[in-house]
Amino acid sequence: MAFYNKLGVVSDHIISHVSNLRPSIAQTPPLMVGIQGPQGSGKTYITKQLETILTSPPHNLRVAVLSIDDLYLPYTGLRALFDLDNPLLKGRGLPGTHDVELATRILDSLHRINGENASSVEIPFFDKSLNEGFGDRAASSSTIKGPIDVVILEGWFVGFYPLAGETRLQDKWAREWATEVDRLELGYQNIQFQHIVHVNEKLKGYVELWDKLSVFVQVR
Repeated sequence: MAFYNKLGVVSDHIISHVSNLRPSIAQTPPLMVGIQGPQGSGKTYITKQLETILTSPPHNLRVAVLSIDDLYLPYTGLRALFDLDNPLLKGRGLPGTHDVELATRILDSLHRINGENASSVEIPFFDKSLNEGFGDRAASSSTIKGPIDVVILEGWFVGFYPLAGETRLQDKWAREWATEVDRLELGYQNIQFQHIVHVNEKLKGYVELWDKLSVFVQVR
């Protein structure tokens, strides 16, 4: 019951922001919502439940959902990262493994989808089963047509900002992260400080995406 109460609070919060856009939603951009939560926290399930609530009576909102997992680089891009000397990028998930340019184009198009002469937006699908589990962008995609009331972007590090300055990174490394490396699974135990710096630099490219979000929900 507590879960559904919290879900109601989140949906009411989103709806209150949508209400501020009406009655001119057909001419204004959709509400851009970011949902963040650790892996395994249930954010994908919660996002699906929110979509059901928002699209059902009495709200009847038009909702588009986008997962950051569908914005990974294609196989060739991930393969190139795998060949780099950075164990943090030898797989999907961390900043640097996504096609940020594609994500930016998609969010920009969704932001304009309620405007005059706006075209439909193609949302890619990343198939993690391809290439023996390495994954690749699937040939199929989904099409979103306006008008749209709410766009939801969900992902485990949505809204994360890079640490400014190498001094802060060094401090975090010395006080926390370096001692955690020994407890990581095999293959990640050779992580070094420069690998963290590399990922932090990659994270800077995502800030433009987060800046497009108007509402932020964190799943704890």
